[in-house]
Amino acid sequence: SMATPQVTGAMAVLMQYLREHYDYEEAELRQVAANLMMSTANPVMEGELEYSPRAQGAGLVDLVKATTSDGYLSSRDAVEGRPKGEFGDDDARTGTYEFGFEINNMSSDKDLTYTFDASVLTETLYAGAFTLKIHILYPIYYWCRV
Repeated sequence: SMATPQVTGAMAVLMQYLREHYDYEEAELRQVAANLMMSTANPVMEGELEYSPRAQGAGLVDLVKATTSDGYLSSRDAVEGRPKGEFGDDDARTGTYEFGFEINNMSSDKDLTYTFDASVLTETLYAGAFTLKIHILYPIYYWCRV
């Protein structure tokens, strides 16, 4: 993908910014940079619907937002704490899915406030393969435990 060199360059700039402004160990720095980049990405849209994460990943990198954000999301349930929800299977067919995430405050002098929003999408399956044609699922309920 031609996005690879662009994202690699953005990650290098972001990691340099974090080295200059924060005191992270190198292993933690890489993880914070990846989570910050994903948390501040802009979703790619098809009309009023977001493209599937299978087609766009976390979205379009926004280096300005990544270097000016005071916080980022992470999840204990995802690989390397990535800020993404994975619903998995619903073997009991309850129709209820849960996943957790954390808001990490990088500012030492102020509290952060967030407004939550969600979209849950599914894709069309044709002949055993995903077509990447998206459909929004209704209703969407979400809650926050602090």
